[in-house]
Amino acid sequence: MRKEKIIDRLPATKGEENLMSALLSLFILGVLGDVMALGSQLEIVNDNIFTDEQNTLIDHFSMIAELLVSYSFMAMIAVFARVAHRLGRTVSGWTIVSYVSWICVVFGAIYLTDVKPLELFSEADYSGEAFYISWKTIVSLSRWVTVIAYLFILIRLIILTGGKLYHLIIKQIWMLSALVLVVIGSFLIFLMGLDTGVKGWMSEVYSYALPIFIIADVIGIGVLWKKMLIGDNIINKNRNKYQ
Repeated sequence: MRKEKIIDRLPATKGEENLMSALLSLFILGVLGDVMALGSQLEIVNDNIFTDEQNTLIDHFSMIAELLVSYSFMAMIAVFARVAHRLGRTVSGWTIVSYVSWICVVFGAIYLTDVKPLELFSEADYSGEAFYISWKTIVSLSRWVTVIAYLFILIRLIILTGGKLYHLIIKQIWMLSALVLVVIGSFLIFLMGLDTGVKGWMSEVYSYALPIFIIADVIGIGVLWKKMLIGDNIINKNRNKYQ
């Protein structure tokens, strides 16, 4: 029989903890690789030595790095979904978290797998005209399903958790909110042309501080997911109860 209980530590196994550590390493490696690709591209453009071969090579490297970041993060959510499913057998409320986590992973993978030739066709609608749903439409819808599912997981975890685990989730929400606000704010600044009024050393500081903040924030979110499962690596005596 399942019972209501506030969870302050997730019952991850040793294998899941090791897997989470490996995925976080790949996640950070992908972020740093993407930064290196972007830096190389800017250097090539600024030095006027830009060639098609260099562009293709850097684009491929950047794409691989971005896929490494995205898929490793989705894999971290999948590990969390596995733990949540096991926890849901004995504690009420965690089963839905597990299901939504898997939805987030599946639709996230669909969004990341942007395969152009795939299209779903239907013979005809009620008006007698043939129609189809393009793969691009499915990819776009998958993006929003992934975002909504991710936000649902965080909100639901606030209700179901307590102690240090609760504070980790709140910290992740703050970091995610800061990332969104900074990205949107920077876009609006460039859109309205306000960046042209920033001169001298302030412009230099802004150009370096913004990407550093974004990189640190993205890596921080990945680290928090690892901490949510692993915590302080202290052996939980009650872990076997959930396995």
